Order: sequence, then structure tokens, then C-alpha cells
Amino acid sequence: MIDNTLVTGGNGMVGSCVSGSHKPRSSEMNLLDYEQVADYISDNNIKMVCHCAGLVGGIKTNNSRPADFFHENMQMGLNIMKASKENGVRKVLLLSSTCAFPHEAQIPFTSDSLHHGEPHHTNYGYAYSKRMLDVLARSYRQQYDMDVISVIPCNIYGPRDNFNLEESHVVPGLIHKAKICKDRGETLKVWGSGRAKREFLFSEDVGKILDEAMLSYSDPEPLVISPPEETSIEEIASIIASKSGLSEGYQLDNSMPDGPLSKRSCDAKFRNRYGHLHLTPIDDGISQTIDWFNYNYEEARK
Repeated sequence: MIDNTLVTGGNGMVGSCVSGSHKPRSSEMNLLDYEQVADYISDNNIKMVCHCAGLVGGIKTNNSRPADFFHENMQMGLNIMKASKENGVRKVLLLSSTCAFPHEAQIPFTSDSLHHGEPHHTNYGYAYSKRMLDVLARSYRQQYDMDVISVIPCNIYGPRDNFNLEESHVVPGLIHKAKICKDRGETLKVWGSGRAKREFLFSEDVGKILDEAMLSYSDPEPLVISPPEETSIEEIASIIASKSGLSEGYQLDNSMPDGPLSKRSCDAKFRNRYGHLHLTPIDDGISQTIDWFNYNYEEARK
């Protein structure tokens, strides 16, 4: 990536893995303040932007704060795009999420189904804000002929994730619970039957993919990125229990819901363009994440 690259959220789980010479903290640039964003881009002669920042959370916070999730994520995207256009930025990458797909979209998810139905009701504020990034990209391409791309990754996990038990996603949440269980000599309790399967990408792999996409992807349709296989929640629990050294192992709670049994996305285009990139096996990625969490326990988001 060229030197004058701004990575928003550059100190977070994904942004920290993306190449870029400018990774300002919120104290240096508030993404909700247009003037601050425009001044930073102008003052630092930014030529490329990889927009990884966002207000994110688990089901509970998404369900209780839909307006916050929609407003703040939309405001960040709008500020980034307007400031980039006004200051002659050459390339912008907008990072979306597979949760933006319609709840009843046909499996596997494909980019052309993105706007064909409502997202899941538990996170519709966040989901719609991420879906609108595709609209932002298309509209700025059409009106201003800007090179703006949208990338839609599946579930991302890794160091610097959010391990808060009330807000986290499945991998960081189970890692944190496993640490507590180990300290107490308890069994790791896992919601559901464990049969549900999800796609997972290690954050360092996502960083490499975004680096490549910034340099070589300019298609108008979003790029969906995902591994070639799904992993069951039971397998995730088993890996985490083993890597965490839980003598009591894990226990599935069949009284709790599984959610959709599959949320697979179509990786054909990604595999064709970037199949040469190595993807970290799930057990290796989880092991590295557990090691990071234990070593950085005091400073980790929890």
C-alpha cells in the first residue's frame, strides 16, 4: 500500500492488521466530526483510505441500541466519503459485514442478494448501516467516478477483539468464559446444540486480504470474503476448551436456541482473485487469540 494511506480503526482488531502510514486514535480524529476527518485527510495528503472503524457489538447491545448503531456507523461512512471526495483521495475501501445480508437470503450469500430483503431483526440498525456502505460506494462511483470498493467479510476473530461477555461475538466470548471457568475449575457452558455452523476468518488474514484488495480490486460489486468451509459451534467450543486447558471441558445447553444452522457465503469470486493467500487454520488462529488475550488480559477489551 502507498505511504499516504489512512486506516480508520487502525488500532482495532482488523485495522491493526492493515498496512497504512496513518492510524490515528479517536483523540486525534473523531470520525463523527466531518471537519476533523476532512482536516486530517487534507493535512496529511491522504491518497487512499481503508475504512475499518465502526461501532460494533453482540446481539444484546445491537438489539437494545439499534439507533446508535445505525446513526454512528452511517455518520462515519458519510464523513469518510465526503471528505475523501473533497480532498482528491484516489481509493476508498469500505468494510461491511455478512450480517448486512437479508435474514432469509438464499444460502450461500451472494453479493447480488444484498438488498433483497430485511436483515435479522436483532441487529437491523447495524446491518442496514453496513448495507448502506454498498450504496455509498456505488453512488460515489456513479456521480464522481471515484474508485470506491465495498468488502464484505464473514465473522472475524483475533487479537484486539472485544471480549466483553455482554457485547462479544462467539469466539471472543467463549475465550473469555473459558478463562473464567479455568480459574474456577468449572465446565464451559455453551448455548445451543453446537450444530450451527459459521464462517470464521483470522484478523491477520483479513488484513492481508484488504491490503491486496486496496491495490488490485476495483469492481463495482462488493467483494465477499470467506473461508472455503464453515465450522460448527461445538468444534469452536472444543478447540477453545482444549487450548484453554479446561480439565472440565465444555457442555452444550440444548435448551438455548441455535439460530440459523448455516450462514454460508459464496467465496467463488474471492477464491478466484485471492485464492493464493494463505488462510490460518481455525485451531491455530484460536490458539493465537487465546495467547494474546491471556498475555494482555489487563488491557484487553472486556
